[in-house]
Amino acid sequence: MVNSNEKLKKICSFYVSDWHLITMLIPYLKEKLEKTRITTILEKSLKENIDILMEKLVINSNDKKKISSIGWEEKTIHEQEKIENMLDKCTDKENLVIIVGSKEYIKTMNDIIEKYSKNTFDGKFITIINCFEATQFNTTIKEILQEHKYILNTSGEKNISDVFEMYVS
Repeated sequence: MVNSNEKLKKICSFYVSDWHLITMLIPYLKEKLEKTRITTILEKSLKENIDILMEKLVINSNDKKKISSIGWEEKTIHEQEKIENMLDKCTDKENLVIIVGSKEYIKTMNDIIEKYSKNTFDGKFITIINCFEATQFNTTIKEILQEHKYILNTSGEKNISDVFEMYVS
């Protein structure tokens, strides 16, 4: 489902482990570092995994610092006001919010961001990447795909129909 709010783009992603998630995200984030403000809303911390991976990766040290400083700690932000304050700090034209957690957590965060963007965002564009752990969600992939137009996988951001050729929204 494409959001009627043109200032908001939703991407879904499926991962099988924390390591799979961060190794899938890193190349995408590396592309976005210079022109996009990146924020995370994580139900559980990924900081330890990011720190270990950044030590082992052979990439520009400046990129390593930027990726490490994104904020990979757990953010159990369930209060609408706290999320809105975080979004108020998104002063760039392009903003990326990575949400990782249970389906309920992701839905709650999306509802808050969607409501905020309809009422507040002035000239800003936000992309939400909703990351679902494939072994944890109790719904069909089709239901999740219907709420998104794009999917992020190891080959980057794609239209869902390009990845799931038989998929019809």
